[in-house]
Amino acid sequence: MQQELKKLQGSWRVTALDMDGQKLPAAMLEGACIVVEGDRFKSLGMGADYEGTLRLTRPGRLDLTFDSGPEKGNTNLGIYELDGDQWRICLATRGKIRPAEFRSKPGSGIAVETLIRGEAAAPSKTPAKAAKRSGAPTEFEGDWRMISGVMDGQPMEKSAVSFVKRVTQGNLTTVYAGPQVMMQFEFSHDATTSPGTLEYRNTAGTNKGKTQHAIYELKGELLKVCVAAPGASRPLKFESKPGSGNTLTLWKRAITGAAEEHLNRVRRICGSLPETSEKMSHGEPTFFAYKKVIAMFDNNHHGDGHVAVWVPAPPGVQEMLVDGSPGTYFRPPYVGVKGWVGIELPRIADDELAEHLLESYRMVAPKAKKAAARSVRR
Repeated sequence: MQQELKKLQGSWRVTALDMDGQKLPAAMLEGACIVVEGDRFKSLGMGADYEGTLRLTRPGRLDLTFDSGPEKGNTNLGIYELDGDQWRICLATRGKIRPAEFRSKPGSGIAVETLIRGEAAAPSKTPAKAAKRSGAPTEFEGDWRMISGVMDGQPMEKSAVSFVKRVTQGNLTTVYAGPQVMMQFEFSHDATTSPGTLEYRNTAGTNKGKTQHAIYELKGELLKVCVAAPGASRPLKFESKPGSGNTLTLWKRAITGAAEEHLNRVRRICGSLPETSEKMSHGEPTFFAYKKVIAMFDNNHHGDGHVAVWVPAPPGVQEMLVDGSPGTYFRPPYVGVKGWVGIELPRIADDELAEHLLESYRMVAPKAKKAAARSVRR
């Protein structure tokens, strides 16, 4: 495989990317590239920088092991094809099942990239300078991903929403669309009013040098913001109507630390079951099989304090579990009336968690798949 690896040496410009069945707009790929040196790779310009080891296991197969960046410690299994100066990669961004085809379905976690040999083109707009902390941490501290957005009455496309995030350090917030900085602003806020108020002082983006007024609502890990156009008065309601100039966005705090570790436990088990997929639903990672929900992650959902997973259960099981171990099991909101069970992830071992997830899978799976699921590795 050394000869094959030699063909991959150098810089490769990302020209197309499909993620979870959604095509990333070309404008977001400006400056995105992969650089291969020996068995090392760097992925640059995709909102964060990644580094690691590239291993070609056999013709057409590769493993990327990350040792720097947000994916540090993870290995993505993939397939590839090389045709002269064009390189196509298909990666499983979660789970341990290697893709079998160059196709990215919604909720699959599969990424398909097309690259052309050569240096990445410079972004058409000058990016903002790297964000530096300004002031003490606030209630907005950390990384947030967009759940929905409406701009001047026009809802944003889901494919665009999925690539937008905001990062707050002290009183400085940077909003990214893929690798590109959409806006950057310093802010002040007043949490004593209802709703809370925000003042933006834009330092980068199309509104650089201008001030904007906003209202916000923070409930647990969900942040709702309605901001007026520069020079307009503060919004009175959380709405964005055509002609208003208001931008209404909903954000979910990124899952990190211990919560992320518990989410990965659920992902690993669900990913080992046939025909399962993951997508966002109601602001939380949710797992599906045969178009039905088998598990929903709960990361302090609406400020409930849980790091848990909700699963459907057979009749009578909810009452038995909650009465027997109230510290581990609970009756979740919304779906509790249907017999669903909430499971506190820090209080349950992998084997027992796998049993619950397998049972919820069996409730929706066809008979042939139920039998196959009995032998799934937990």
